Amino acid sequence: MKVKCRNCGKRFDYDLYTGLCPKCSTYYQPDVSMSDTSEVNASKPNTSMSGTSQPTSKTKKDKGFLSNKKITIFLVLIIITILVIPVLMASYQIRQREQELTLESLQIPASANVSEPISISTSMGTYLLTITGISEEPDSCYDTPEGYQVIAIYYTITPPANEPQSSIDDNYILSSDWSYRSLAAYLHTKSGQYLQAVSEYDIARANGDKDYDWRKENGIGSYFQYYNGSIYYLVKENDIAGLLINHKNPDTDQLIESYYINSLEVSR
Repeated sequence: MKVKCRNCGKRFDYDLYTGLCPKCSTYYQPDVSMSDTSEVNASKPNTSMSGTSQPTSKTKKDKGFLSNKKITIFLVLIIITILVIPVLMASYQIRQREQELTLESLQIPASANVSEPISISTSMGTYLLTITGISEEPDSCYDTPEGYQVIAIYYTITPPANEPQSSIDDNYILSSDWSYRSLAAYLHTKSGQYLQAVSEYDIARANGDKDYDWRKENGIGSYFQYYNGSIYYLVKENDIAGLLINHKNPDTDQLIESYYINSLEVSR
């Protein structure tokens, strides 16, 4: 039976399409009177349900988007925290370090002389450091570059009365306030440089690969670590101006006191 769709005007075979318009998908009720020329009542399927409405695909997408957005924000906050906190901690430690190394006032090295004791105050008591002599080492042991010389500075340290006798007999200072960071000497040159001491390992190697016992027996070190010892420097010939001795706090590296020996007569 041919019918005409009232919605779009399309004529179609009702039985062939079982009441569904092939053009606009309008469905026709089977109890409607049908004739060749009749225009039947049509109704579109109700896409909504009475009562509670079903969520559409758009609503689900919106909810999924919001959920993903929250997760993204959370991850970004975690990454920022991981990156920022170490930077802030490092900045804080740098500021603290700067405050520790900042001098409250300009410290001018006190004048000192060879053979005169220098007082070094520590928690264990007062040590007396005396530079006893400066000499040029023979070139037989050292492969000295042309135009340079190896200088040895000899010293003695008098300990406080409460110093353990075993430490004195061993010729090695064991005080916790005494280390390579607490008392160091720099050879000042006429050209304006402050030279660090040559490593005691290099001195021992130049003398035939000597061991620790040889270094301790002869008091050879890179800083004032023995009661009777020596420190070595490699310097240009005729370029020695003086010797700077710095006493620092071994924990903070803060300068406590400084001494400068101006007149250094090198014996040959």
